[in-house]
Amino acid sequence: MAAARCPSCNRTNPAHLARCMYCAAAMPDPVAEGSVEVPEELDQLVRQALSGGRMDRLREALEDRSPGRPASPAAALTPAPAPRGPRGPPDALDQTHTPMAPVPVTSAPPVPQDAGRLLDGLAAAATRARAAWRAGDALGAARALRDVGSTLTELHPLVDAPLVSAPASAGPPAPSLSGAPVPSPASPRVALPPIRHAWLLIVDGISDPSRAGVLAEALGVDLATARQVALAPNPRIVLRADERAGLDERAARVQGNARVRALVVGRQELLALLAPSVAVAALRPRVFSATSQPAWLGPPGGAVSAEHMLDATGISLAVPGDVVVRRYRVGVETRRGSTKAVKVAGERRVAVLDLHGPDTFVRLALGVTDLQGVPGHDPHSALRSMRALPDGIRAWWPEILVLAPRTCRLPDAPTLDRVAAEPDGLEIGGWASWEEHTRLCRLLHFA
Repeated sequence: MAAARCPSCNRTNPAHLARCMYCAAAMPDPVAEGSVEVPEELDQLVRQALSGGRMDRLREALEDRSPGRPASPAAALTPAPAPRGPRGPPDALDQTHTPMAPVPVTSAPPVPQDAGRLLDGLAAAATRARAAWRAGDALGAARALRDVGSTLTELHPLVDAPLVSAPASAGPPAPSLSGAPVPSPASPRVALPPIRHAWLLIVDGISDPSRAGVLAEALGVDLATARQVALAPNPRIVLRADERAGLDERAARVQGNARVRALVVGRQELLALLAPSVAVAALRPRVFSATSQPAWLGPPGGAVSAEHMLDATGISLAVPGDVVVRRYRVGVETRRGSTKAVKVAGERRVAVLDLHGPDTFVRLALGVTDLQGVPGHDPHSALRSMRALPDGIRAWWPEILVLAPRTCRLPDAPTLDRVAAEPDGLEIGGWASWEEHTRLCRLLHFA
C-alpha cells in the first residue's frame, strides 16, 4: 500500500488521491519524496513481532520500502478506490478497495494556455451560483454550477502539472473507442471523481464467485479482490494506472482466460461523452420532451421546462440506481471540547434511470421527470413508479439490457470551511460517482 502525507495538515492519505481527504489541499506526486510503501507481507510480519518479538524483521522490511529505494514491478497498477461512508444495500457492493502501490507519473498533462481566463470564469460562475441559490433560483444555480464543473474539467491538467512546465495547448478530446457521440467544445461536461490516474480497466459484472480464481490469475490480484470482482453484478473499475500497456495485457487475459468482457478506458474518453438529456415527460411511447439542463442537481419538485423533443427509439441499455444527497451544516462536537464539526443535517435519495442508445443518452430522475404515461406508472406514488420503471420499460424496448441497481454516495464529508461558507448548509451528493458508473456501463456495452 502506498501513502503520502498532506503538506498542509500532515495527515496520511492514500497516494492515488489528488487532494487531501481531510483538508482538501493538493497532494504531492505519488512518487515524491516522503511517500511510504508498505510491504505486502506486513500482516504476517506484525503477527510475528507481537508473538515472538521479531521486531528486527519488521524494521528491515519497512526500511527496504523507504523513499528513494527502487519500487517492485508489482507497483505498476493500483486498484480502484472504494467510496467511504455508511454501508449501502447489497446491490451497492460493487466498489471495493484493496491497496496497492501507485504508478509513477512519467509525464505531465498539457496545461491550457488560457488558464487565467478560465480561472476568472470559474470565480464568476461560482459567484453566480451562490447568488442564484440565495435568491431561490435553483435552476439558475444549476446552470452556473454546470459552468463551474466544465471549467474545473478544463483546469484539471493545471493541478498535476509541474510548476516549471510551460503552458501547452490542451487540444481536442480523444475520439471515443465505443463509437459514442463526442461533444462539441461548447457542450456541457460533467464532473468525475478526483482520481489522478489516466487509465481504467473495466470488467463486466458476472455475479459468480466460483470464477474468482481464474479472475485473480488473469488480473494479477489477490483472491479477495478477485472475489469482489466476481461478486459484482455490474461493470466495475478493477485497476487504475497512468500507463495503458499493463492494463491492456490484463484485459486480454480476462477476456481470453476468464471469458469475461473487459475494456481499458481513458479518463478523457469519459469526459468526452455527451451529458445526458433529462426527460421531462413522456409524450408517447419512446418519445420524451426533454431538456439539456442538469435539472437533477436542483431541489426535488422544482419546475423544469422542456426545450426539445427526443426520440429514444434505439435504446438498448438501462442503468438504474440511487444517488444519495446529503445536507451538511456546522455543529458542535461536545466530545472534543465543544469544537466545531461538520454534521449531517439530512439525507435523501434520488432514484435515477439512465437510458443509453448508440446516439442517445436520456436520464429519468425522481422529482424531475413526470412519469405519467411510462410503463409501470403508479398514480399514487412517484417513488413506486421509479422502482417499477426498470422492469416496465421492457414494454417499450423488449430487447433492452437492464443492469442491477447501484447506489452512489459522496465518499467523504466536505471540509469544515466549505460547509461554513454556506449559511443555509451545504447539499452535495454522489453524482460524480454516478456519472462515472453510467458512462463505464455505456462504454462496455457498446464496445
